[in-house]
Amino acid sequence: MEIQPRSSPERDSPFLTGVIIDFWWAFVNGDPIWLLCFPTEIVDAIVGFLPSPVLEILTHNPTFDPMARKLLKSRLSELMKSWHLPVEGTLTMMRRRNTVLSGSAALRIVDPCFWNPQDLDFYVPSSEYKAVCAWFLRQRYTVSNELTSEYTPETLTGNDFEFGDDLIDLQHNFPRLRVHATNCIQSVIRLVHPDHPKTINVIKSTSEHPVAPICFFHSTLVMNFVTGNGAVSLYPDLTQDKKGMLNMQLNPPLEPVAETTFEALDKYQQRGYSFFQGSDLEDVERLLLVPLRGDRAPCAVERLMQRNLGDGKASSLAFDVRHPVAVFPALKWSLSTRVYTHDGYYDVGPSVEVCQDDEYVVYANNIAVKRVQMAAEAL
Repeated sequence: MEIQPRSSPERDSPFLTGVIIDFWWAFVNGDPIWLLCFPTEIVDAIVGFLPSPVLEILTHNPTFDPMARKLLKSRLSELMKSWHLPVEGTLTMMRRRNTVLSGSAALRIVDPCFWNPQDLDFYVPSSEYKAVCAWFLRQRYTVSNELTSEYTPETLTGNDFEFGDDLIDLQHNFPRLRVHATNCIQSVIRLVHPDHPKTINVIKSTSEHPVAPICFFHSTLVMNFVTGNGAVSLYPDLTQDKKGMLNMQLNPPLEPVAETTFEALDKYQQRGYSFFQGSDLEDVERLLLVPLRGDRAPCAVERLMQRNLGDGKASSLAFDVRHPVAVFPALKWSLSTRVYTHDGYYDVGPSVEVCQDDEYVVYANNIAVKRVQMAAEAL
């Protein structure tokens, strides 16, 4: 066996310097090639803690594409097994019934951490609610409690507004407006299992869109969901930074805020997340999209619709490159907004626009805005 001569640092340093520079350039530019400089076991450990938007970057490299997708699915599989659910059977049910998993469980999948969710929240189209509940009952779950909204969404017309023509313009086929939407949630059923204390919540959407209730969550931090084919984070940059933009106004609040909401915010703060009002962020326009129809200025309803599922701002990653993460009807939404005027300010709550029965419908909890008006002598 021939003994190879020891490498000369003087001879190899230009090459090594070039390699280091290449890897550093790849790292700062989001190219996963920098992982190639680590042993396999270290790569596995690093990738295991990466949030889903970074895993999405890894899929751009054929070396790491299968690893990233497999890892994302394994996170979901671990949760399903903890709840005594068959992994593939649950995913098949979610695909067939257009059902999504959201809440803290979805956050843990897109942003891996050391805490565990206390329940699984499945959001279901209105017409699939009974079928999904029946499926969980076949998995030995039983009904613990069921709540149904006391309100039925009410459809408003232009006659209900002081400036009706600005809100409903038949010439442009603007959407119908439905209020008292109770966060687009019609019913919630809680299920328990005889062999463990963990629970499952099946949430019935007011509409046929399972994602609509998610747009009414307390903050962008939990606006993530998992389908039968992959995971979606609606505000990936903020979530990756462990920040959430509040979907309510608290400085000061003009509407009562439920104690459970403050408890939820406190729970996530204890887990290392932080929250802010949209007005606290100077570049908030970077996070929002105000769509225009044609070349004219947006009307009042259009100004409410600031994001949509197809705007390219969400991060999505499929378990299998051959199948899209989700195929949903059109959905637009806006977060709670505080609007300042020359003599005060008023708050506009969150709302969503869904395509329903071949027409567009806007859901909101209450169209009556709360207003603070300054006295004339204070101006």
